[in-house]
Amino acid sequence: MDQKVTINVDGRPYVLKASSPEQEERIRLAARYVSAKLVNLSARFPRRPYDDILTFIALNECISRIESGQSLEAFQKEADALAAETEAYIAEAKKK
Repeated sequence: MDQKVTINVDGRPYVLKASSPEQEERIRLAARYVSAKLVNLSARFPRRPYDDILTFIALNECISRIESGQSLEAFQKEADALAAETEAYIAEAKKK
């Protein structure tokens, strides 16, 4: 059952739904992360509108997510190749 979670991002409240305690913790962690990024980038770019800073944060996070997905895919391919090599090695060793 979903639980409503109220978080604050840069002092603004948002209500989200969490389906587990683990998801609630991830939501709270993300809110702290975004708030910290907002503070940092607002200080670095004081004349930029709030929406621009939020867009910049969203773009950076999407880029990170895409990079992580690509890295995970590459690691999975490498793991699959190593598993195949291991299976071939074991099969060959059993023949001897």
